[in-house]
Amino acid sequence: MRLQIFNRIKELLGGLKNTNNKNVFKHIDFFNNQTIDSENENAFYMPAVLVEFSPVVWVQHSNGNQSATIEFQLHIITDARQQLSKAMATNLALCDLVHYTLANAPRGFKG
Repeated sequence: MRLQIFNRIKELLGGLKNTNNKNVFKHIDFFNNQTIDSENENAFYMPAVLVEFSPVVWVQHSNGNQSATIEFQLHIITDARQQLSKAMATNLALCDLVHYTLANAPRGFKG
């Protein structure tokens, strides 16, 4: 299920275009502490989205049925070499764009 959610996020955010008709996000991948251990990681283009999944919480129901809550965090990585005011405006705009895109997805996260 997590792979389906990741692929849906990648589909939705990977399809976003800027005013020049280029992809808004240059890299979408699983989060693996890339930002913490950047010296030992492969470089990637920015802006990027890294998807981090929390542990799955399973609930047992009657008749052997189960349900799960799957939570995830999105790490939006941008180029920190920009001026602080420009970088903050870019970061906030990207956060708003991601929220709007995922909240208004026509099929949600269903395969």
